[in-house]
Amino acid sequence: HPVDAQLVQGILHVLELDRAHARLQPLADAAERARAEVADFWSAPWPRTVVVVLPSTPELLDPLVETRQGSEQVAVTLWRAAKHGTVIRVMFNPEVYDQMPALAREIVARHEIAHVAQDALPRGDVPVWLVEGIAEYVGYRGTGFSDAWVGRELLADVRASGPPLSWPTDAAF
Repeated sequence: HPVDAQLVQGILHVLELDRAHARLQPLADAAERARAEVADFWSAPWPRTVVVVLPSTPELLDPLVETRQGSEQVAVTLWRAAKHGTVIRVMFNPEVYDQMPALAREIVARHEIAHVAQDALPRGDVPVWLVEGIAEYVGYRGTGFSDAWVGRELLADVRASGPPLSWPTDAAF
């Protein structure tokens, strides 16, 4: 398919020319708002540019993420080595994306773009629960949802089973 690519305010827009622009513009707008929110939260240096991908079908997502489970996810952030450094793409599952309300799309975009900002930090043994927890916090930050609502499932687990005896391992997370 012929495509058009434009870099607008730190978001690379790649549009299929034979597809309805109306479907992709809301994602581009949500990605820009998410990028700005992450930039507001994240004081450490990061590139502040993001490549966002919305394939036309969920089946096209699997080869992009190189796993058969790609089309089962809402979105995924993927790091790939390239000639001039690492390329980071935030890829959305179009089937799930199309069913999500606008605010949910924004929360997911913030979460995934927070992972892009996190990638700029020095490498280390940062546990998955902390990486995901920060991304989740950034995703919900400023949305109007209370901390109690966001953490309701975790709180219910703690009330039912007591607090965890140790931090979760990456495999358990």
